[in-house]
This record gives sequence, structure tokens and C-alpha cells, in this order.
Amino acid sequence: MRVRIGRLLGGGALALACSAPFYLGPFALYLLAEILAWGLFALAFDLLYGYAGMLSLGQSVFFGVGAYAAALGLLHSGLGGGAALFLALGVTTLLSLGLGTLLVRVRSHGFIVLTLALAVIFYLAALNLRGLTGGDDGLSVSVPLTPRWDYFVNLAAVVIVFGGARWLVRTPLGLALQLVRENPRRAASLGYGVGSLRLLAFTLSGLLSGLAGVLYLYTAQFVSPELLDWPTAANPLIWTLFGGAGTLSGPLLGTGILLLAREWLSSWWSYGYPILVGILIILVVRFAPQGLWGLTKRWRSLR
Repeated sequence: MRVRIGRLLGGGALALACSAPFYLGPFALYLLAEILAWGLFALAFDLLYGYAGMLSLGQSVFFGVGAYAAALGLLHSGLGGGAALFLALGVTTLLSLGLGTLLVRVRSHGFIVLTLALAVIFYLAALNLRGLTGGDDGLSVSVPLTPRWDYFVNLAAVVIVFGGARWLVRTPLGLALQLVRENPRRAASLGYGVGSLRLLAFTLSGLLSGLAGVLYLYTAQFVSPELLDWPTAANPLIWTLFGGAGTLSGPLLGTGILLLAREWLSSWWSYGYPILVGILIILVVRFAPQGLWGLTKRWRSLR
């Protein structure tokens, strides 16, 4: 019965999302498309943190590099939107694989500090390489997508990635990642390559973060060094904890609620809305430590 309720809720949410372009205006579609791109970023972060147990404050590097790689491909290489997307995915995959080879050897707080330093380094590099990145001014691109089609592209990407991630976490490989999160020593004693599993999770998260960066670029049609900085990496952490880490649905739910709340509250109180958003986050973290999605799962288990 619980499985049926979950499927009904998921099917209803998908049907509502698919029908949105037929009754919403261009601005609302733009906002939802942006939320989907950020939600995919949060989902990529959750695969690394919620399932592999690796807290990174440097995933903004792959988000920003993906956006910049696609932008440079569009501006200077004459690539179309699809080719620029695959270029960005290739760059972020190689980058996350290379950096992950070095970083996954570091444990606990050292890993967090190194990923934070990585974000700061890439941010400062983007600021100073003005000829390549545009510096403070960033880069503007023109992507021939209407708000409706841009929304559908982002929605399709989120649905495909969500379905793939849901399948992955239920496979022996996904269960092995969760074992590494819970007890790496036990995983090693059972013959699992802990370092290889961590590297796989880091690379996959970097790839999906790069995809989210490209989707954001195609929606906003602008990229700046701020996308590489560590506050951008802190956002998916907040959204994931708010929605529920290690749940897949939680990061999407947290991203949607907090970004919609920010949009609504900023129109009501333009200067003080961060205070209200902060209070909302504190209340959820205090009274629902497993996030909103964890709260709904607990409620369903009591029925």
C-alpha cells in the first residue's frame, strides 16, 4: 500500500510538472526551469553525501566548469547546444576523475577543507582569467530555446537522472556505496575497494553537477565566476538537509520549496527575506532532522 501511495504521488507530481507549460507564463516557466537545474545539482550532491558519505564543499567547481565549458563551446568553437553539452560533460568527467583520484584518499575533515580550498582556487582563477571567463562580467550566450522547451529539456534531464539514480542505489553497487558510508572498515574487510567506490561516487557526482551547470547556463544564458565559489556548493547541502539526505526525492523537494519560498518572500519583504528563509530552515532542521521527505516517510509508516 505504501509503495502504491508513493507511486501515485510521484505520478501525480510528474503529470503536474508536464502540464505546467500549458497554464503558466514565461516567467514562471523560467523560474521552474532554473529550480530544476538547481535541483539536479542538489541530487548530484546527495549521491556523493547522502549515499557515499562524502561531504564536499567543492561541487560548485564542476557546476561552474560545466557551464563555462558549454559557454566557451558556444561562443568560440561554433558548437550547437547539443555538442556544447557533450563537451561540457566530457570536461567535467575528466576533471572530477582527476581531482577525485587525489581527494578521495583524504578522510573526514581533511576532505571537506580540501574541497573548500578547491572551490576558492577555481573561483579566483575564473576572476583573473578575464580573457577566457569574462572576469566579474561573466559570459553571456544565446541559446535558441523558448521558455517552454527549455523547461521541458530540464524536466526530462531531471526525470532521467532521477530514474537512473534510483536504479543505481538499489543495485549491489549502490548498496556497496552505502556500506562504505556507514562502515568503511567493514566494507574493506568484505573485499570492497573503498577507494575505488569513493572515486566512482565523486566522478559521478561531478559529471551530474556539470550537467546541472549546463542546464543552468541554457536557462539563464549567463555564467559568472560566482558559480564556482564555495557558497554555490553550500546551497545543495542546505537544500539536501532541508529535504532529506539519502532519499533522492529530498534534494528535489528541498530545492523547490526553498527557492519558491525565496521568490515569494523576496517580493513581500525585499530586504529581510533571508531572515525568514533562515528561520524556515532552522525550524525544519530542528523538528525534522531527517528532512521533509524523511518526515513524510515517518508519517506514512505510522498509518
